[in-house]
Amino acid sequence: MVSVPQASELKETNLGDFFTDAYLWQARNAHVSKAPIDCALVNGGGIRASLAPGKITRGDILTITHFKNQGCFVTLTGAELLEMLEAATSITPEPLGGFPQVAGIVYTINTKVPFTKGRQYSNSQYYAPLKHGERVTIKSVGNKPFALDKKYTLATSEFIANGGDAYGVLNQQSHNKTLLGYTEEQVLINYIKEGLHGVIGQQYAKPQDRITILQ
Repeated sequence: MVSVPQASELKETNLGDFFTDAYLWQARNAHVSKAPIDCALVNGGGIRASLAPGKITRGDILTITHFKNQGCFVTLTGAELLEMLEAATSITPEPLGGFPQVAGIVYTINTKVPFTKGRQYSNSQYYAPLKHGERVTIKSVGNKPFALDKKYTLATSEFIANGGDAYGVLNQQSHNKTLLGYTEEQVLINYIKEGLHGVIGQQYAKPQDRITILQ
């Protein structure tokens, strides 16, 4: 069961888990990456509606996606991934459209520690953290211990890959995105039809403990 989206800008939600699982599944099944796809991320503000119990239509999917993003993947270092999570949770527990819903990543935000601004991202209102790892700790990526110097392949939307919201670290030529060949709408529909065999089951009845928030 997938439910109310508004909380997706504040904390992990079952709808956020569903969204990111869809991206991860589609990226792994699109056969466009030579490297394994380690993880997936979507911005909570990009989840625009809820899915009610019962039959889900294409119209329901169009309502929750709204922006018609293209799915894609990028490769980045562990240090860059940590910077992304720090910047996109800079005001947590207050809501932020860029809040990172994730698949294949387990992380903790310590809101008792204030966010310290570093450089401002170009053409953005958001800032990188002055010091990586002050508020966010990544436990694992792809079910393996996290490492700052390791390279990871991330499935996400084209909006995020272009440095949208607080993801300015990706707005660099070194982060060339590769399109999956599917819009976000298609990603979700394909996941429901093929990945879940037409049924969004009990695995999405509640959040799956990917994100811990210390307050």
